[in-house]
Amino acid sequence: CPLNSHYEFCSSSCDVTCSNLYAPVQCMTQCKEGCVCDEGFVFSGDRCVPISQCGCLHRGLYYEAGETFHPSGSCEEQCMCQAGGEVVCKAFSCGTGEECGVVDGVQKCHPFGSATCSASGHPHYLSFDGVSFDFQGTCTYILAKTCTDASDLTPFTISIEKEDWGTRNMSVAKLVSIQVYGITLTLLQNKQGLIMVNGVSHNLPVIVADGQLRAYQHGTNILVQTIFGLTLSYDLVYQARVTIPGSYEGQTCGLCGNYDGQQDEEFLLPSGRTASDAAAFGSAWEVQIPGASCTDRCAGNSCPVCEERKKNIFKGRNYCGLLTDPDGPFMACHGLVSPSVYQSNCLYDLCLGNGDAQVLCQSIHSYVTACQEAGAPIRPWRNTSFCAVSCPANSHYEVCADLCTSTCTGDIMDCPETCAEGCECDDGFFFDGQGCVTLQSCGCFEHRRYYKPNETVLTNECQQSCTCVPARGVTCKVHGCSREEICQIRDGVRACISKGTGQEGTICKMINAQPECVPVSQATCWAGGYLHYHTFDGRAYDFHGTCNYMVAKTCRGDSVLPSFHVTANIENRGNTQVFYIGSVTVQVDGVTITAARAEVGFVWVSVEAHLPISLNNGALRLYQSGTSLVLRTDFNLRVSYDWNNHLRVTVPRVFSDSLCGLCGNYNGDLSDDFRTPDGDLAPSVAALGKSWAVEDEDQFCWHDCIGGCRPCAPSIARKYKEEALCGLIAKVSDGPFSQCHSKVDPTVYLDNCVYDLCHNDGYRKALCEALKAYADACQLEGVRIGEWRQLCTLENSQYQLCGTACPATCVDQSAPNSCKDPCVESCQCKDGFVLSQGKCIPKSSCGCQFEGRPYAPNESFWVDEACGTRCMCNAATRQVECVAATCKQSERCGLVNGVRGCYPSSYATCSVTRNLHYATFDGQRYDFQGTCRYQLTGLCKKVEGLVDFEVNFQENNTAPVQIKVYQTNLRISNQFPGKVLVNSVLMNLPFNLIDKKISVYRKGWATVIQADFGLTVTYAGWSGRTTVTLPVTYMGAVCGLCGNFNSDREDDMLMRDGTLAPSPISFGQSWKVGDLPGCSAVTIPPCASVEAIEKQQRGSRGQCGIILHKSGPFRGCHSKVDPHGYFVDCVYGYCVLSGRESNVCQAVAGYAEACQEAGAMVHPWRTTKFCSPSCPLNSHYEFCSSSCDVTCSNLYAPVQCMTQCKEGCMCNEGFVLSGDHCIPISQCGCLHRGLYYQPWETFHPSGSCKEQCVCQAGGEVVCKAFSCGAGEKCGVVDGIQKCHPFGSATCSASGHPHYLSFDGVAFDFQGTCTYVLAKTCTDASHLTPFTISVEKESWGSGNVSMAKLVSIQVYGITFTLLQNKQGLIMVDGVSHNLPVIMVNGQLRAYQHGTNVLVQTDFGLTVTYDLVYQARVTIPGSYHGQTCGLCGNYNGQQDEEFLLPSGRTAPDAAAFGSAWEVQIPGASCTDRCAGNSCPVCEEKKKEVFKGRNYCGLLTDPDSPFAACHGMVSPSVYQSNCLYDLCLGNGDTQVLCQSIHSYVTACQEAKVFIQPWRSTSFCPVSCPVNSHYELCADLCTTTCSRDIMDCPETCAEGCQCDRGFFFDGQGCVTLENCGCFKQGRYYKVQPQAVWV
Repeated sequence: CPLNSHYEFCSSSCDVTCSNLYAPVQCMTQCKEGCVCDEGFVFSGDRCVPISQCGCLHRGLYYEAGETFHPSGSCEEQCMCQAGGEVVCKAFSCGTGEECGVVDGVQKCHPFGSATCSASGHPHYLSFDGVSFDFQGTCTYILAKTCTDASDLTPFTISIEKEDWGTRNMSVAKLVSIQVYGITLTLLQNKQGLIMVNGVSHNLPVIVADGQLRAYQHGTNILVQTIFGLTLSYDLVYQARVTIPGSYEGQTCGLCGNYDGQQDEEFLLPSGRTASDAAAFGSAWEVQIPGASCTDRCAGNSCPVCEERKKNIFKGRNYCGLLTDPDGPFMACHGLVSPSVYQSNCLYDLCLGNGDAQVLCQSIHSYVTACQEAGAPIRPWRNTSFCAVSCPANSHYEVCADLCTSTCTGDIMDCPETCAEGCECDDGFFFDGQGCVTLQSCGCFEHRRYYKPNETVLTNECQQSCTCVPARGVTCKVHGCSREEICQIRDGVRACISKGTGQEGTICKMINAQPECVPVSQATCWAGGYLHYHTFDGRAYDFHGTCNYMVAKTCRGDSVLPSFHVTANIENRGNTQVFYIGSVTVQVDGVTITAARAEVGFVWVSVEAHLPISLNNGALRLYQSGTSLVLRTDFNLRVSYDWNNHLRVTVPRVFSDSLCGLCGNYNGDLSDDFRTPDGDLAPSVAALGKSWAVEDEDQFCWHDCIGGCRPCAPSIARKYKEEALCGLIAKVSDGPFSQCHSKVDPTVYLDNCVYDLCHNDGYRKALCEALKAYADACQLEGVRIGEWRQLCTLENSQYQLCGTACPATCVDQSAPNSCKDPCVESCQCKDGFVLSQGKCIPKSSCGCQFEGRPYAPNESFWVDEACGTRCMCNAATRQVECVAATCKQSERCGLVNGVRGCYPSSYATCSVTRNLHYATFDGQRYDFQGTCRYQLTGLCKKVEGLVDFEVNFQENNTAPVQIKVYQTNLRISNQFPGKVLVNSVLMNLPFNLIDKKISVYRKGWATVIQADFGLTVTYAGWSGRTTVTLPVTYMGAVCGLCGNFNSDREDDMLMRDGTLAPSPISFGQSWKVGDLPGCSAVTIPPCASVEAIEKQQRGSRGQCGIILHKSGPFRGCHSKVDPHGYFVDCVYGYCVLSGRESNVCQAVAGYAEACQEAGAMVHPWRTTKFCSPSCPLNSHYEFCSSSCDVTCSNLYAPVQCMTQCKEGCMCNEGFVLSGDHCIPISQCGCLHRGLYYQPWETFHPSGSCKEQCVCQAGGEVVCKAFSCGAGEKCGVVDGIQKCHPFGSATCSASGHPHYLSFDGVAFDFQGTCTYVLAKTCTDASHLTPFTISVEKESWGSGNVSMAKLVSIQVYGITFTLLQNKQGLIMVDGVSHNLPVIMVNGQLRAYQHGTNVLVQTDFGLTVTYDLVYQARVTIPGSYHGQTCGLCGNYNGQQDEEFLLPSGRTAPDAAAFGSAWEVQIPGASCTDRCAGNSCPVCEEKKKEVFKGRNYCGLLTDPDSPFAACHGMVSPSVYQSNCLYDLCLGNGDTQVLCQSIHSYVTACQEAKVFIQPWRSTSFCPVSCPVNSHYELCADLCTTTCSRDIMDCPETCAEGCQCDRGFFFDGQGCVTLENCGCFKQGRYYKVQPQAVWV
């Protein structure tokens, strides 16, 4: 009985079927014998399935799950029965070349029409579109394949291999193969009754792919048919024919053409161009087969030619003339199949074959086949003297032979409708695929294949043996090869083959592009993916442990065999379902070698060393091959590890039955591979893993997924099996790996790939790794694979799919020449470069070799374990020089991260808290409230062996901490969380620099920068605390605010000049670095009630008191870190900031951090009510997280990090950090040349803009050549290397009617409407569009206008500045307090002196003083791209007055009106008419030219003299005269007019002298502020350090000391509001609807 059913002799109940669960059907009650479904199973069709897998009942009919059908008797609707009984229908129509009808009992769209192509005789081809041509090649060619990716068509490839025929230069078909449904069927010349299925020989008939593909004998031809209408027919001698249905019209390519109905475009090359001739066309479709020797065409005179005289003989009726004879046996066919092509082929072949009768008969038979396929009746044409057929015993010749109704296989399929001539069995005999036999001598048809009587076949990698017993059927039993044998397909038969030498037991591999027979005398075990194992004997399993495991080792106490151990340390990161190999250790020949994940090019042999290495006199070699480390021994053990996720161990046959571990015992029997160390069989994979775990100091390891391993949902698995993903492994027709399927079974690799993608949510890197695993396995078998990717981010390298496995290195530059290994996929170094430490370096940069290991130029190392001899590789001589040396007193000799050296014996830390309380290295505490940039610490005494460095600090700056070390400048910036500025370029954390001399990473809420000599700087944005840790070797050699680190805290206040400072202020100021505008040393305002508060807090257990609380969360720390200073910090913050909780929290967090750094036990202190932590999306708070942050980039390449615990936000399970967001692993970005980029980030990698790369989702980087546009240059702006505009232009609208265009043209225009000042007018795609408009209004009684409002539209937002509305801005019509930051910081507005500035990230700036003048500055990249009153910025002054239509305006008035913005209902005038235009009398003007009026602007001794060379004052002076004249000398107008020139000068960075006084243009500043010529409103704002301060000066009111600017006035700190989501909220109860 079939699966899930059992036999019952008398079953009287009705069968339970899926459909009668829905609707019972009447049935007989008398009993019947039969198979009945088991309990819990029901019939669906003819299978027993669980009830949950039943299909659907639709309009009374039952359909199986997954079945697609057309219910209404037409094809206008297509329905699908989904699992669970739901039917989903949609409108449908048949495709081109298809019609609706019933085929094989199923209503469906089926193709109508068809086309046939043939390859016959010696060089003759006839395409689908009827074009005939001859081509003499003897290689393998693609006859026909699908060439478009039409999703509704099944892809196929049909190829033909030709061989030389006779002595002449002619070819004949040797084999024909068809690839479809993932299966390859091959028909071999003269191999009667047999077919190869995926390389294994089968008897005909064969039915595979669930009946969708079948092959059988039809007359003398063999037919291969698919259910979609593709038929291949081959007579095993002369002709192959391919018939395809009409639905493939225009979708094919190959020698058979594109089937587009046109005969003129037949010779298309794979590239789509037309070939010059048939020979070029034929060669283009050659299939490259490694090692095949074949010719593509005959050259010149050697091409066979047939003389006309000879041809005429063969035109007679007794030769080829029979085909065209109007009264001959084929006359009924002439109207259906034209005989002319067949006749000319016949003449040619017969001529070259010198009248060979066999050639004549084959040629005529090819026409007979075509006629019979077309359904034409043929009269008998053979006789005993002409083309007689000799039939085997018990059969006779028929023109229409029936081999279908009387076969041994019985009625397994419908018989063909067409005739075919051939041998038919005599009555009472049956056809068995090769001859006619009696019924008793028939074999068995089972498993969709035919077995001859008593034939035994090995299946399932020789693990099962099946035999056909006549009349009883096929019986199968377990089988296995002996230890001396190996399961292999030899000549189409799968068999156990002796591992002896010579031809027996050898396998063909490509070595140096030549095929060679190499002995099959080894086995490979591998572990890979996330995480799959495959033993030496071929058992595959998945195991999810995270410990250190014995993968393979020698087990028998056999003294003859050398011993080895291979262990792997398995880790998991960010996802409890995903595992990988963290490191691999091999112990062999008395040496222990470890390779750690991502450390490409390096291994550890007691110390870290770089490849290649030769040990024990060459008995042990380590080198990089492709992307993997290879370890080889002289006894043929080979271990390869790709420094990531794939480990392979290959052992020679002598080790059979001598091994143990996760790889099994290598005895040829996979059933006993789960043996534990004590010899028992493990009951489960987890138990097997646990038994082979190696003792390790890491207690936190387990042998299964936490919470169980989740299976992959079938729907998701189906998605990942598609061709675009894992399906590529098994893709047959033109799949890159199709040549490999017969050598390496793709099933395991496909399943592993699906598993890995499933548990990594489709993470693209997992896909690449899974595909690479199969690609590597294929290449190791010597199979040539197709291109499946392009990758190489390694500088100075190029991608090679099949590159040398032995790359040139410094040690052996000619290694590739003597390489014996199969090729590997790799990034091969370009000419002139060699592989060193995982990088391609110029040959000239190679260093020295010492004791079998390479060293880089100037690299120094200790050779002995006691650090007594120090050696260095001399760059000039390339020789290693050694001297006696010892460690300093403050150091000890040790191994750190694999490097032996002298390491500091202790460290000290200096810290600064958010409230500027300092604690020096020696423990001195003081307060210093300076706002400038200061040196925290740096090397002052140059001492040999100490690396120079400097750490600077500036409170309240966007980049508070700056570090200079190793010629690198690093800045930690508040503005860019998750990033650090390196030499002004922003980089995503974490990363390593200069060969890991500098490491930068995140730890909880802190950013950590470490240098290899022991310097560590941390900055915790959360608490605002900064620490610097130095090794004891720097004792007494440093200086700065952190003191001199000499163990004496009394002399820590040393100033820069070496004297002791009288006070912290003078000490602090002496360490000032650089001059920053507006910074100062602030005296600490005393806090009136500090003593009372301190007393109250001391007694409390909450707020600051928690720090001192004897049984509080910090009780375990008091003895290690004195809490008093931190408590005083906290009280001070509480007092000054009137108990604001955030300051108390920062102070407490500072103490908690110090405690955790000191290794003290701290208990959780945050609660939902006190300092509750808030974490971003997809993350959670952890009080003491000791693991490294899991980030996207350390999934690829781990970064060293501290293990001490830190509080912070950790990503949730399944999420990892990308920058400062937690995202699913599958959405991670890219690692490119060691740096991490976020998904869709665009970057220029090489420090120039010649190349632009984009990081695509899934970790793929795509780069292209690039250059900057006009008006742009390449450079670093805001931390990003990019093209940025150089040069800029400013346009202004000032005073009453004055305009000055971008190109410097000044004009007056009196309109009082709304006008476009400037906007982008071309659609240059790389420029951000903007529009700036100004609304003017009448001023005073005269016909004079002035600006009423200025509006800026950019990034889809409208900002509006209103006249005299101080401190406010309208954002899309809603009033906001300044400052405002929008669009992720790309757009911001803030007060600068008396002006309001609106700035964009692309260089557009709008300045408005809210009264008199508006200025627009645009970058050079907008050259020639703008229009409006400001002109077109094309550098020409003569074409300034352009109208929107592009024509030139007659005058300024017409120009101005043309740019008016129509506003419904606005009453305004565009110009003053005639005499009413205001005019100024010259006499009046003269008065105002004096030095006490407008003359001040041009006076050579005026305060503005320094500016005259930068900004010409003449336009400003004439504007001043005009406005003052019309304003009758109004001083306010005068002051505004002069201020407009001051703004222009200060923008141009010119330093001007004070020009205002109490009597001339005084400024009245609001309370708590005073006038400054260069007012700093940025470093002292309530919104604090939200953005970089402007570099230019602006005159205005500056807050007095201790006060802060809140957008309109100066207030104390406690009266400051809040800055949130890019806008500022005032303190007074100002609820805002958002």
